[in-house]
Amino acid sequence: MPSTSGVDTDPRTPTAPAERMVELDTLRGFAVFGILVVNMAYFYNPFYPVPTHLEQGTDTIDRIVKWGLLFFAAGKFYTLFSFLFGLGMALQMTRAQASGVPFITRYMRRLCILFLIGAAHIAFFWAGDILTAYAVLGFPLLLFRNRSDRSILRWSVFFLILPVVISMALFGLIELAAKSPETAAQIEQDFASSAASYAAMYTQSLHVYASGTFVEIAAQRLEDIQYTSLRYLFNGNGPHIFASFLFGFLVGRWESFRMIAADIPRIRRLMGWSLAIGIVANLVYVVAETSSHPTRPSAMGILKSASFAIGAPAFSCFYVVTILLLLRQQRWREHLAPLSAVGRMALSNYLMQSLICTTLFYGYGLGLYGMIGPAAGLSLCVAIWMLQTGVSLWWGKRFRFGPVEWLWRSLTYLKVQPIRQKG
Repeated sequence: MPSTSGVDTDPRTPTAPAERMVELDTLRGFAVFGILVVNMAYFYNPFYPVPTHLEQGTDTIDRIVKWGLLFFAAGKFYTLFSFLFGLGMALQMTRAQASGVPFITRYMRRLCILFLIGAAHIAFFWAGDILTAYAVLGFPLLLFRNRSDRSILRWSVFFLILPVVISMALFGLIELAAKSPETAAQIEQDFASSAASYAAMYTQSLHVYASGTFVEIAAQRLEDIQYTSLRYLFNGNGPHIFASFLFGFLVGRWESFRMIAADIPRIRRLMGWSLAIGIVANLVYVVAETSSHPTRPSAMGILKSASFAIGAPAFSCFYVVTILLLLRQQRWREHLAPLSAVGRMALSNYLMQSLICTTLFYGYGLGLYGMIGPAAGLSLCVAIWMLQTGVSLWWGKRFRFGPVEWLWRSLTYLKVQPIRQKG
């Protein structure tokens, strides 16, 4: 496969476009589209649990699309992107070590800059930002750089199942406390109060985003970020992201990703097993997700957490190995080239999605907030994706990096990087 990881290039400068791995850029491009598909519901709807009487998309097509997104997309693409983040760190570290260049200081600076980009994303566009979480979780990832493969794998599994353990513990504690009639009554009262509070926050958020000014919407985002931050801590996103970081780092550290990409029998075995496991786990997840209470610990909630912990990585693995297998064929490499173009400027495209969607939905734009359902949202994703693909192809012919990637790299290396393509 005619691509390199950039390990043999000068580590004091960013990896040049010609030295990038086509496989990784293609996977990043695929992940960027999937992230848009999942995020779309939170661009046109509040983050808070939807009160039953306000739920959009109750017709058959919307329900089918919603179930399809839960089955094929929910959790799969941030898992994939997190895996690639960890893998990328491993490749950068290997590249620096091979040339005797210090790695830690520069990588920490890189994470700090990513955090600032994410903070700006929250301040000016959207409270669902994932960049700040990546930046924060990137620091503890550095602590694992000298760990053994077995240790990293064990910790990855630990963080993957941690949300399941937390869900079981919360449910067990509530069930134990509810054995007392007085405590049971208080618990029910607390849950009712919590549901009323979320309904009020949902209604307020719906009104502000649909008709508020830029300043009013910015203030609402500051309230929303408190809720989304708690979601990262308690609903499994944070631990799952870190588990994917660790596994990606493990795969990338010894360049086993390249070996897997070249091993067709292994790819086909992985494809079969990941598809089979993913189908079963994600069917269970869809049932559990649509049957469990969004905020109250329950047995169905435990099943949802457990099936998610299995199903999301399984389908992410299936997507990875399928794309790697397709890239072995020249015809498919040409067909998938647009994905690679999008992936080369994944950060810019991720932020562009927020710019486009907030302009479409928020009150200072077209004000379409709360007015569409899952089917229309998916159609809009396809339209945005086509636009981003065209922009990425046009940009890639003229420039070496995406605009935000260029800023990130220039600040990381403390030197303005050349952005125009040579010749």
